[in-house]
Amino acid sequence: MNMQETSSSRIMFETVYKHGITVQEIKKIGLLDEDIYIRVVDEQTARLDLAYLYHLRGDDKKVRHYLEGLPNLVVNDFWRTINHP
Repeated sequence: MNMQETSSSRIMFETVYKHGITVQEIKKIGLLDEDIYIRVVDEQTARLDLAYLYHLRGDDKKVRHYLEGLPNLVVNDFWRTINHP
């Protein structure tokens, strides 16, 4: 069952668009337009995007918060990606 949207087409989990993301951050992360993003993103991807947003902002506590509970392989891939030269 896809719990991404409610009957009112509102997303049921946090996304970067509710965290004051700037145009520069959107470009750096490589995000889709908000309307498209909300229709296609799943919760895991949204949490990874939030982790990356807070990595860009230098907030390691929030990075760890958004990675918490994700599969180890996904978290390891995240760290490899952001630390790649």
